Amino acid sequence: MKKYCFYLFTILTVFAFNSCDNEPLEGFDLSNPNSQNNGNINNTQTGIFQVDFDSQTFVADQISATRTDEVINISGLRGANGELVTLTIQGTTTGTYDLGVQNGLTLSGGSYVEPNNQGFGTWVSVTDGVQSQGQVTITSIDEVNNKMSGSFEFTGNNYSTGTAQTKAFTNGIFTDVLFQDGVGSSNNSNTFFAKLDGVEFVEDAANAILSNFSGQQILTINGFKNNGESLSLSIDGDIAPGTYSFDGFGNFTNTGQYVGDDPSEVYNANGTFTIISHDTTNNTISGTFSFIAEEFPQVPGSVNIDVTEGAFSVTY
Repeated sequence: MKKYCFYLFTILTVFAFNSCDNEPLEGFDLSNPNSQNNGNINNTQTGIFQVDFDSQTFVADQISATRTDEVINISGLRGANGELVTLTIQGTTTGTYDLGVQNGLTLSGGSYVEPNNQGFGTWVSVTDGVQSQGQVTITSIDEVNNKMSGSFEFTGNNYSTGTAQTKAFTNGIFTDVLFQDGVGSSNNSNTFFAKLDGVEFVEDAANAILSNFSGQQILTINGFKNNGESLSLSIDGDIAPGTYSFDGFGNFTNTGQYVGDDPSEVYNANGTFTIISHDTTNNTISGTFSFIAEEFPQVPGSVNIDVTEGAFSVTY
């Protein structure tokens, strides 16, 4: 179950990551699909993204893809009701990648969010981190035109009702999907600041996204670098001003995470954060944070990082 929770946290980060410079995903609230761009959806399709499940074919009408130094993310969105398939690939070259198999603290995975999801319709390709739940094969990457193609299949697992359920996703393809190198730009009004062991974390983009998993609204605030380095906070979607302690991995909210430029370098936040203001009408939030970033898992010789002077003011 902890592996499932850990990957859900990764999904939240992927949503925010892909939304940095891709309007179809920006400000996307899985618990309120009509909030996306005030209902004005950009139907421009760049390539083909489709997969079979439940005796029908999902064909995305909006596709978003990014590539950093370590990771490829591809998302396909269908309709205005929040139906979404996402692939997270720990690699940047052609080849075949197992889904749901943990390598150090990283794993590649696929996920599906049902339309009109109220928190119980999220399926992810991870169980215990050992058994493969599928594969993604990247067959070609066109470096001139920034397009990639490949195929995928996976078994989606859903633990939100207590008893594990599975769903088969087969015959998946993505063809000539346009991808962006790096995280792009973020909302110009967003600010994000922190120091790591006294050195400023200079992000290339910062944003926030409101989502709903297992009936719980989650607000994820992120600072990204193009090399894959990131600082992320995941908090209650309706959080009130005040000071809170970070919880550990295995929880959906009140967690913090630092990921180094090597995606196997994952650190859990042990400290506090303060919400200064939160306007749920205009979707703005500001606050501060400081914590010891503890290498996860903690083993003899683990190195911790002192995160200080953290501050954010973002729109979601």
